Amino acid sequence: LCPRRRRRVGCSGRSDTRRDRNDCACASRSSRMHMGSEDYRRRPARRETSAAKLACGGGVALFALLHLSGALCALGTEDRCLLSSYAVSTTELDLKHCGYSELPVAVAGFPALVKLDVSHNALRTLPSLPLSLETLFALGNHFEAIPPAVAALPRLRMLSFKSCRLRSLGEAPLPPSLQWLILTDNRLTALPESLGTLVRMRKLMLANNRLESLPASIGAMRELELLRLANNRLPSLPPWLLEMSKLTWLAVAGNPCVAPAPARASLEQVRFEDLDLGATLGEGTSSVVRRARLHGATVAVKLYKAPLSSDGRNVDEVRASCAVDHPNVLRWLGFLEEGHGEHEGASGG
Repeated sequence: LCPRRRRRVGCSGRSDTRRDRNDCACASRSSRMHMGSEDYRRRPARRETSAAKLACGGGVALFALLHLSGALCALGTEDRCLLSSYAVSTTELDLKHCGYSELPVAVAGFPALVKLDVSHNALRTLPSLPLSLETLFALGNHFEAIPPAVAALPRLRMLSFKSCRLRSLGEAPLPPSLQWLILTDNRLTALPESLGTLVRMRKLMLANNRLESLPASIGAMRELELLRLANNRLPSLPPWLLEMSKLTWLAVAGNPCVAPAPARASLEQVRFEDLDLGATLGEGTSSVVRRARLHGATVAVKLYKAPLSSDGRNVDEVRASCAVDHPNVLRWLGFLEEGHGEHEGASGG
């Protein structure tokens, strides 16, 4: 069903395309991507950029940055995108990649709807939505502000406007019921003080924006467990961060307030042709880890799927990890920028 795809290795360029579990990834034998559902859908062909980090086993590790080129393909979606094909009692609607420039107003006619996914369309606004909605995914659209319809959802717990074109959160306040707010990869330069009224918030994701400051009201989010601020323009971190007792995950790399980590002098140069890639050991949202051999030693190779992740630029993670040299911390040898053969055009460093 899928044409073959080749990997190209390099460190230039930036792309932040997204892949969900239902994508049918067209890959070469060594770059096969995850397919998590039998519900295949037709997607427009697109280029992807992938970065990779390589980690060595036995207490030693190795990084690499790889770029992946190719196309995604899947089967047709016409029936799935017709609201008339769903029962009124439907609780979940999957309308991803349906080519919508406007969401049909008939979506309000599903009084039991709990989850709505309208990701990867061309939407700029939203009509009235069912008040029963608890999860709304709208990533990869053309929104410049969060539509007022979102403010009218009293049960909404999870909201994603990731990878849109947001310049503001809109004039209407967001529902106080929100616990997850995903605004990664947008054009936000500032946030309103009203954001602090979301006191039930547990996970707030703001990486890869243009934020130069944070509203002090965020300090009122006493339930906050995860805060992603990486790859913004923050000159300093606010003191109230130290008072958030439940905060267990904080990502701040790639801001002016964080100096890039220096590489250890002991980092060796690694050439991609010296690596013999083997079986996949594991996979996460942003990377795949594979077994490999390097100069007779067993290594683990972490392949990033894109140069940007929810925690900012992968190169910042590479630099920080390569700077650490401690007996109680996994030791990293270096990272690759390019490859040869199937990973054409590589050089390491």
